[in-house]
Amino acid sequence: MARALRRVTVERGVDARACVLLAFGGAGPMHAVALARAFGIARVVVPCFSSVFSALGCLTAERSYAEQRTFHMPSDSWDGARLESVENDMRMRLSAPLLATGIEQQQLETHHVALIRYAGQSDTVEIPFTSPGNPTQLGNDFRARHRRIYGFATDEPWELDTLRITVTGPAAQRMADLASSPANGRASPMAVADCWFDADRPVETPRYERGTLAPSLVIHGPAIIEDAWSTVVVHPGSTAHADERGNLHIDVGAPA
Repeated sequence: MARALRRVTVERGVDARACVLLAFGGAGPMHAVALARAFGIARVVVPCFSSVFSALGCLTAERSYAEQRTFHMPSDSWDGARLESVENDMRMRLSAPLLATGIEQQQLETHHVALIRYAGQSDTVEIPFTSPGNPTQLGNDFRARHRRIYGFATDEPWELDTLRITVTGPAAQRMADLASSPANGRASPMAVADCWFDADRPVETPRYERGTLAPSLVIHGPAIIEDAWSTVVVHPGSTAHADERGNLHIDVGAPA
């Protein structure tokens, strides 16, 4: 898990310490606090229905079609008419299946991404842009992104290597409509048992039923919060509380 997190943060020029860790799945929330501490992340969010979060994502995701086409257009011989023609062709083809489901044209959103590199480079950098593509703006955005990822940028020629367009329609159902109702009152532990968080000694740790946690209730670690499908481990030194939609927010804190 640490290697996977490193690939999507450090290796992409992202400082994980400025991020919030989203923990889901049946086992993800068990390891989230320890993983967050290893990366200096201050807060963890465990969404409502976290154990089926991926399935709910499929159910509530916006409907979209995407196409990526190799382009190869150097910055010093820019052809805006060619780019616009290809964009229009891709956009019409991607819109057709969404319009066929009854979605109105005005409900569709189009997102453009240019994959750009310096001449002779192997890897590209993804640069979102608004049509029609402006080479000056694309060049500025590319150099800024290149500097952030690799630590440098130059004024040498670059090229638009690949064009990616995504056309998106509204979701059939919103995730907010599936949120659980908040509990009332103060929850009592279901049980208390010894748990090992380090090799020194076990610690008395209460277990809570997640559905009984009212938004005003702050759980101080160590604690274990359970529902029918997943387990959330709140380490010593951490605190947790539920919001109005049933999401858990964990302040990672420092090891006790």
